[in-house]
Amino acid sequence: MSIIVKLCKKTEFLAMFTSINHYKHDTIFQLKKIKSITRPSTYVGLNQYSFDNFGLFMRHSTQPTCKIIEFDVVALNNIDPGTELTYDQAHHEEKEKKKKKENNNNEDLYNERED
Repeated sequence: MSIIVKLCKKTEFLAMFTSINHYKHDTIFQLKKIKSITRPSTYVGLNQYSFDNFGLFMRHSTQPTCKIIEFDVVALNNIDPGTELTYDQAHHEEKEKKKKKENNNNEDLYNERED
């Protein structure tokens, strides 16, 4: 496997790194498709968490190297060996807020038509 969990020298926490090249839009690995609502887990979407031994070591970053689509961890850009694999958890939260707002707007329109 191309994933290594090791101590990050900058933060002194365990983190996930790649040992091979990954290219933009490549699926690096898949998180286990076991939905968990407990911590520790990896946030993957609207009220969805995955308990995954590798995903636990993927840290949040405002300049992520990956994104999570459903349960796939996908490279945002070309990634060199030795690079930490990170994702932007806030990105998922923003998408959720937008989706909830759209759903509420659609419900309001539906309710207005019934009146």
